[in-house]
Amino acid sequence: SKLYGGEASIGFHLPELSSLSYRTDFSTVTGKLANGSYLPFIPANKFHHEISVILPGSKKINKLTCNLSADNVLAQTHPAQFETATGGYTLINAGVSAIITRPKKDITISIAGNNLLNKNYYDHLSRFNDYLIHNIGRNISINLSIPFSLNK
Repeated sequence: SKLYGGEASIGFHLPELSSLSYRTDFSTVTGKLANGSYLPFIPANKFHHEISVILPGSKKINKLTCNLSADNVLAQTHPAQFETATGGYTLINAGVSAIITRPKKDITISIAGNNLLNKNYYDHLSRFNDYLIHNIGRNISINLSIPFSLNK
């Protein structure tokens, strides 16, 4: 059997706009058995696009970061025996994070939204495909990180 693939990434970070960056990643994997049939559980080809902005802070808020990303997953049209093909899909994600400056330790707070358009999709690697259960829909999460120390 043969398993081969690769990843490529391109990014832009202009000196004139040091707070703005853009990146696109692509990943692909192909797996075949000696008889020419495809290996099971091979992920579909995927593009990930992300743009992020780091805004200047103030005395209370240090480093405010905003990002917007899209995952474009292509159709997996080479399923193995006993697998079914899965269609392509695009997911839109966004997030904001800030570091709040405190006298002793900084606090980090962030909010992130994944699959913001609530797209129904099947990930080719999911074991729930056979039961016609879609992957997770819109997901909003809030994270608060407060460091503490046990030392006096």
